[in-house]
Amino acid sequence: MFCFVILLIGLVSEIKSQVSDDGVCPRVTTQNDFDVPRLMGVWYIQAHYPDGFGVAARCNKAEYTMLPNGTVIILNTKVMSNTGQQKSSISTLDPAGRGTDGKFSITFPVGPENPPPPYWVLETDYESYAVAWSCRSLKTTKNFMKHIRYIWLMTRTHNPPANLFRRMSNVVKKFNISFEDIERVDHANCF
Repeated sequence: MFCFVILLIGLVSEIKSQVSDDGVCPRVTTQNDFDVPRLMGVWYIQAHYPDGFGVAARCNKAEYTMLPNGTVIILNTKVMSNTGQQKSSISTLDPAGRGTDGKFSITFPVGPENPPPPYWVLETDYESYAVAWSCRSLKTTKNFMKHIRYIWLMTRTHNPPANLFRRMSNVVKKFNISFEDIERVDHANCF
């Protein structure tokens, strides 16, 4: 019984940490001629929708590493705002399709989803910024659709110049993705 209650609390917190909206996912395109190895390395998450991992946290960082089989491991780290404790989790990306279109499926540490949700790189220059997106449409009733979405605006530096954040914001706006729930990440005094 105790394990069930803990599992239920975890599931409820994960559901509450996602951003959802009525209708289907917005139509987006991904990076042309995507070069997976160039995405590898450290990225600092500058802004995102609430995603469970970043709740009450600062200094959010993701380190991408490619395995020989093409799977990408993401080591996510953060500092808890209330305790100063560093926490981490590992996600995995598996190429979807050709592997050159910026489309992956992602497995989060919370638990397996079947099928795994998409993780798409909408745009990157590989050297300074990347915008990643995940959205899944769900049929909730006979004639009603809802979608759950995540977005990550990432840079290679803790504190990017304002024009770089504007560039990432323009990518979000280009696809009519809601900016309303996007939260900025505090990177002051980070590791």
